[in-house]
Amino acid sequence: MGTSVKTNKKTVLEWVIAAVLGGLAFGIVFVVFIVFFLPAYTKHGKEVVVPYIMGEYLNDARITVKKNNLRFKIVGTGDSVINVLPPPGSVVKPGKIIEIMVVSRNADH
Repeated sequence: MGTSVKTNKKTVLEWVIAAVLGGLAFGIVFVVFIVFFLPAYTKHGKEVVVPYIMGEYLNDARITVKKNNLRFKIVGTGDSVINVLPPPGSVVKPGKIIEIMVVSRNADH
């Protein structure tokens, strides 16, 4: 009986040590994730201003948007920008997709 009690105490102590070490390992991984990976993933601290491109020809607007490190989606058909969402002057993250609404400059199209 005395031997089995020592074995049980040793087993419990081993489990406690394993749990503490496992918790420390998890904590270290969590801190590394929060400190290094998360800011890079969310582009923390990086901002881009949506440029004013209304009234521009679509091809010129595309160049301006790309130079500002933004992506875009064209809404409508035509060659003249009439609206942008989010609005010009808005602060967004680099790589954000903005909507460029276009119409034809010539009534014939």
